[in-house]
Amino acid sequence: MPEEPRGAPGRRGAPPSASFDEAVQAEAAADRLTAALPLCRPDGQRNDRAWAQQQISAAMSALPGEPWGKVRRLFNDPRTLNDLDGLHAQLEQAVAEPWLRAACSSLWYWRSQMEHVSDQQPAPLAQVIVLEQLMCQRLTADWQQASQRVESILRHTVRARSAVECMHRVLRMHQSRQRHVSQGLLDLKRLCWNCRPFVQGKRRGACPYALLGLDLPTYDGWELLQMDPDVLRQKLSTQEVRT
Repeated sequence: MPEEPRGAPGRRGAPPSASFDEAVQAEAAADRLTAALPLCRPDGQRNDRAWAQQQISAAMSALPGEPWGKVRRLFNDPRTLNDLDGLHAQLEQAVAEPWLRAACSSLWYWRSQMEHVSDQQPAPLAQVIVLEQLMCQRLTADWQQASQRVESILRHTVRARSAVECMHRVLRMHQSRQRHVSQGLLDLKRLCWNCRPFVQGKRRGACPYALLGLDLPTYDGWELLQMDPDVLRQKLSTQEVRT
């Protein structure tokens, strides 16, 4: 008996039309799951556990059967949304007023969306940003300080799982050739990837060290390795004294 071809989970022996419908439902469920995880909803409001869980439950209803069991167990785990709880706790400490906190979060969301819009048609988003700013101004006179605190939290919040996966992609290339990864090799890889500039996206042309505000004599990893450690340490300490 020939081996059954591998692919997306589906009913064995199902007609092509049924398999197509199942694929469309699975794609719609995946889009809904993707929308449930970001820090903000598509309407610009802050995401929270209640709304995200509602989207996840609706998506899970379109993924029945054992083939999707692993996906259901992952998204039904309460720990999947722990980052949203931690985010809300940080924002509450930064801005105590709920209305101001929500307005500042919405303002940050639309400003971040503006970065991904082409220069030809920025008008609609620009109008939304102006309205959000007016809302913040009506709530308090020092809204800019509150907006900066909220923006700092939202911009620097990342999912630990995403950060780990980025590291895994780097390490797997080495582990495919050699299973042992020493601490020294990890340090070299960290230097290499933190000095490597992004080639696309809004951070294009900048490396992680530069984006973190680390002022180095050079961001070329090879040149840093060739420098004398004492000379490099002296330059860094001199820069710290200046600042």
